[in-house]
Amino acid sequence: MSRSRAHGFTLLEIAVALAIVGMGAVTCLQLFSGSLRLQDRASRQSRAVLAARAAMDALLFQPEIRDHTEERTSRAEPPLSAGGRCLGGRHGRQDLHAQEPAGGPGK
Repeated sequence: MSRSRAHGFTLLEIAVALAIVGMGAVTCLQLFSGSLRLQDRASRQSRAVLAARAAMDALLFQPEIRDHTEERTSRAEPPLSAGGRCLGGRHGRQDLHAQEPAGGPGK
């Protein structure tokens, strides 16, 4: 008498299928956690940009920006205008042509 083969899956087939499903689940979880980290980083950067923009706007809309070097030195320098142009003194936005040698350009 021959033994009839039972219909179904073997233990080895089930183990392989579970391993494949497990690897897929782990991969999906890693992708999900990575996307959450990237979203958190982007959110923090956006908040920093908004805070910096608000601080810059607050400075630009002040009627007068004062240079506080007069508190540290005896020589008082004139304040900056709201547009950021230098009205005199040692500010970062001076006109470069004003610093040419006495002989003029190219001499």
